[in-house]
Order: sequence, then C-alpha cells, then structure tokens
Amino acid sequence: MKALKEVIAVTLLVVLPLDILYLYYAGGWVEPIKVILYVDLVMLYCIPIYGIWQFISWIRRER
Repeated sequence: MKALKEVIAVTLLVVLPLDILYLYYAGGWVEPIKVILYVDLVMLYCIPIYGIWQFISWIRRER
C-alpha cells in the first residue's frame, strides 16, 4: 500500500505539473479531451516504470 501511495504522490507532484506546462506551451488547452488523453498517456508510461524501480529497490533492501 505504501508503494501505491508513493506512485500516486509522484504522479501528482511531478508528472501532472510537467504535463500541464507542456500542454500550456504546446497549445493543448483548446480541447479538454486532449488534456485527459495526455495525462493518461504520461501516467500509463510512468506508473509501471516507477513500480519496477520500487520493486528492484525492495529486492535490494531484502538482501
């Protein structure tokens, strides 16, 4: 459960602000659907990568 909270925190604190800045400068604010799609795409890539990273660090701590 702690890892899930960390994933949510990293997503909200790092990924979403960067995505919002990208959309602002790229002109993606015209359609709200674009915002939802971009956020989903970024989160779909970041969450598994962060999960794998946490799993590897957990294995190293258990040794």
